Amino acid sequence: YKRLEEALESIMADESNDEEYDMVLVPPDPAVVSDEEEGNEDNLAASRFPMDVPGTIEVGRRHPDYDVSELSDSDDEPLRPIPAKRAKKCD
Repeated sequence: YKRLEEALESIMADESNDEEYDMVLVPPDPAVVSDEEEGNEDNLAASRFPMDVPGTIEVGRRHPDYDVSELSDSDDEPLRPIPAKRAKKCD
């Protein structure tokens, strides 16, 4: 979808209203590759979506067994497990 309104209309037109959906905003490919950062990194889970997006919007039906309560947005957790340090072997 190119506009948020189109994506929302598609969801609302679905006859099974008890379904839950996930929306992903996919940014366009950058014309110029840069190390310059954009956006607010402190608010990645915004609850308000823009009406127009520069990229595309993907909408997917959430699987009934998918439980978002198991997810954590804690910054204290490592992205991958940290391997335990091995004790040095003294001869």
